[in-house]
Amino acid sequence: MKSKVRQVPRGDNPLPNDEQVRIEIQTFLLALDSYPDRFSKDPKITFEKHCSSLVPPSKNIHSGGN
Repeated sequence: MKSKVRQVPRGDNPLPNDEQVRIEIQTFLLALDSYPDRFSKDPKITFEKHCSSLVPPSKNIHSGGN
């Protein structure tokens, strides 16, 4: 299974690369831990969809809004 790599343009991401990687790893591990419970409640959900639902909103300093 190939994993999909998200490429974020450098100017759009205010976090250093190592911090972004840590966040992605923590999110993935949280998804691994919580997927069995979620699957028992919703057997049609894929791991990918579950994992993406846990991704925190990006902190974009260029958004101009709150």
